[in-house]
Amino acid sequence: MVLDVIQITGGKGVCFPSSIIDAFGINDKIVMETRQNEIVITPVERKVPRKNWNEAFQKMNQNGDDKLIFSDNSSDLEWEWQ
Repeated sequence: MVLDVIQITGGKGVCFPSSIIDAFGINDKIVMETRQNEIVITPVERKVPRKNWNEAFQKMNQNGDDKLIFSDNSSDLEWEWQ
């Protein structure tokens, strides 16, 4: 794929087709590195709240780590009123 380098205020830029942006999951930012005679562009992973929580909870369940530590029955607790 050959892309045009275009003039942008105070610099130059390259416009990527939307299909490339979508295919690589590029959002707002990229990381650009130079290696020898190459430019390498990598998408910055977007922080997604609670990402992979479902898998983590399933693993906790398989390991038996999702049990209550304390009884949820208040009659099992010893209360001391002051």
